[in-house]
Amino acid sequence: MRVLVAAGAMAGFDAWRAGARVGRAWRTVGADVALVPLAEMGPGWQQAKENLAGPDNTLFIPLDGRDHDSGPMLLSFLSGGGPSTLVDAVGTGRAASGVDLLDIDRVRDHLAERPLIGLCRSGEQDTVLAGAQGLAGRRVDLPLRERLALDRMLRAWADLLAASSSDPSGPADGATLAATPGSGAGGGAGAVVQALGGRVLTGPQALGEIADLDRTIAAADLVVTCCEDFDVDAWGGPVVEYVVQRAAAAGRPVVVITATNHVNLTGQRRNGVEAVHAIGTGDITDACLTFAQSWFW
Repeated sequence: MRVLVAAGAMAGFDAWRAGARVGRAWRTVGADVALVPLAEMGPGWQQAKENLAGPDNTLFIPLDGRDHDSGPMLLSFLSGGGPSTLVDAVGTGRAASGVDLLDIDRVRDHLAERPLIGLCRSGEQDTVLAGAQGLAGRRVDLPLRERLALDRMLRAWADLLAASSSDPSGPADGATLAATPGSGAGGGAGAVVQALGGRVLTGPQALGEIADLDRTIAAADLVVTCCEDFDVDAWGGPVVEYVVQRAAAAGRPVVVITATNHVNLTGQRRNGVEAVHAIGTGDITDACLTFAQSWFW
């Protein structure tokens, strides 16, 4: 039997160490086990990446800015200038922001043709820059007049970004860029990454690509993932959600190892999970052994 442990952090262990302890239970009962650590962006993500592949040529940039000024901040940073008055100018929506003075192609040259990935938080990968569902449209704290003015500024900024880039993999025009899923990630930083010909991915998605997760899932008989808590608020969190999505696409069953479980069998099945095993505060491997025996064939 082939088991894939696509693990998140759990019980005080990072994804790699937690997954290794879970996988040891299935190895004990005789399974062939592969391990892929997964994490949201942050220190845990960097550790998981190093466990998977070490350094490579791809440039990963966290898109963790707030509001609509992080896009210009990222662009200014990549240009070598660091945060500047440009950030404040675009942030306040003044017409003479100076964004048109930035040379996207010069930034592209600065990257030396390295593949570029913007890492966003799970849930932001489909957000757009402008429009009814864009950054301004979702600002319920602003009156309508200010939301419309902010949306016009963001559309104009997208036009300038698109017009400044000759990268064939970049957006065709500003309207396309502003409506591209991920362009609103990180408060608009995703639009800069896309204007540079890069892509916007969540932390689990990026690690999944590095590990060729879909191929590994297709070769597995069972997929095991793990998380700190499994409840009706988060259903295990972004890592579990991503693993369930990819396993469902391949028609593979998923079981979850967690510290605590507050969901009944109906809720588990409704969310694509065959079974959830709560280990409490005990040793992960020991607590999984009986469960592994029941999920071994």
